Formats: sequence, C-alpha cells, structure tokens
Amino acid sequence: MYADDIQIHRHSTLGNLGPTVSAINSDLSNISEWSRQYGLKVNPVKSQAIIICSPGLGVRVDWQKAPVVYNGVTIPYCDTVKDLGLHLDQQLSYSVHVNVLSRRMFATIRSLRRLRSVLPIPTKVMLANSLILYIPDYADACYYNLT
Repeated sequence: MYADDIQIHRHSTLGNLGPTVSAINSDLSNISEWSRQYGLKVNPVKSQAIIICSPGLGVRVDWQKAPVVYNGVTIPYCDTVKDLGLHLDQQLSYSVHVNVLSRRMFATIRSLRRLRSVLPIPTKVMLANSLILYIPDYADACYYNLT
C-alpha cells in the first residue's frame, strides 16, 4: 500500500482462477467498505487488472468468466501495467519495459546532443550520469537472471 495506490496479488492455477478472482472481489468489497467508513474515495476507472502467466496459458483464460469488479464497475484486464515505474506485461518478459526505457534514454540523449559543442567535457559527463545512466539503474534488482 502506498500513498495513493493499493495492489492485490493472488496466486492461482488456471482451474482455480474463478475462486481466486472471487477472493479478489471480496477483498475489493472490504476495501470499499473500509474506504467508505473513513471518507476515502477510490476511483475504479483508474484501476487495472492483469493476469501474469505463460503465453500458452494466457490464451486459455476465459476473460469474461472472471471479471474483477469494484462497486459494480468492472476493472479491465490489461496486457501491460505500470508498477512503481516498472512496465510489466503478462509474461514478465520486460520487453515493454526495455522499449520504454530505450525511448526515454534516446530522447534524453537527443536533447543533450544539441549542447555538445557548447558544454565542457566535465559538464557533459555530469549530465550523462545524472540524466541518462539513472534510467536503466532504477529497479535494477528486478533484472537479476534475465536474458
């Protein structure tokens, strides 16, 4: 739970997906009641759901039979979600995340390139370290054992 975010994680087999989503819906109902009690408003339109599984298993999921619902609003299943700056997809492949990081780094380098003839080398090194190299370093512990 963060300042304005909450996440619910559950582990399930394909056969138990229905009861698992029912348990998530029960948790959401409890959250709704708690937030109503304390005067907090949860916006289900900004919410997302994702099922992380292998590609072969993902095609066997009947998305209509397992809707995630908060206060009568169905929360859509997404192919990718953003979690504290990490872009996660259904297979945890990190390809979406790497593409986003690559675009950010390229845009930053392109912006700095305009200053290449104006700035001294120590300033260029400082800018590269502070504006470019931190991008792939954020949450780098998640990349352990990835190909």
